[in-house]
Amino acid sequence: MPGYFYHLFFDLFPPTFPAVRSLPDLKHLSDSQLSQLQAWIPPPETNIFNTIFPSHTASHTPLFCQLEELAIDQKEVKKSKARESLTFDSEAYTTHLPHLDWRFGRVSVESIDMALEGHLAIHRNSQGTEGSENSERRPSRASESFAGGAASKAHFIPLETKNTEVGYGVVHLYRDVFETPGLYPSSKIETVNKAPGNLHGEANEALTTVAVLAVPSYMTASDFMGFVGEETRDAVSHFRMVRTGQANRYMVLMKFRRKEDAREFVSSFNGKVFNSMEVC
Repeated sequence: MPGYFYHLFFDLFPPTFPAVRSLPDLKHLSDSQLSQLQAWIPPPETNIFNTIFPSHTASHTPLFCQLEELAIDQKEVKKSKARESLTFDSEAYTTHLPHLDWRFGRVSVESIDMALEGHLAIHRNSQGTEGSENSERRPSRASESFAGGAASKAHFIPLETKNTEVGYGVVHLYRDVFETPGLYPSSKIETVNKAPGNLHGEANEALTTVAVLAVPSYMTASDFMGFVGEETRDAVSHFRMVRTGQANRYMVLMKFRRKEDAREFVSSFNGKVFNSMEVC
């Protein structure tokens, strides 16, 4: 399989950026209303995995619900629009805006930070210790009748998600011009025996990051975590769900702890079907 490195570039703007008025849901709003929409524009060179993002209302919440919470005096809105009409023509601006991309729209990032390896190890050890301590305890009659022996135990680890509105703009995906031989394994045996080092001087940051480009929008974060399975969840430190104006799909960025696990995931899941119509 041909191997290429890919690069993501987030071209983001605040809600008050004039081109935002080209969006159907926002073109009727005043500057005062636009300035109160939730948005956090990441500074340049922000690391999407290591940066602590603020928490906003879930991105699937309809925009009009957010606008209802602004509690803006309607008289002030009318006065503001009257002042803006004398100084700014939004239709004329968007019509003559040469760099306005048809993909321009709302962008949000849903963050999931998994437990650290140390915490996982402590948790597993605590489970083992607890099991050994309770091994001498006699199971209840209910468990004996239900399971035919000792009762099964499980530990619930809540999945904490955080949504961040990062403004309006376009998410660009670029591919390297030249192929990187050996980047993707041709078999699982090669995954284990021939895991590459720093290919072309690339840092581990690139070798441990995987993007799933088109996850169906009907799959929630929990659905996707179930799709990749427990083994993958344990191997990943950070998940980032990037949602744009494309309502039928979104992108997932996965930061693996080890580059060997990232290669194995690509080998196992590339081309795997989400359903009868869509593939990973």
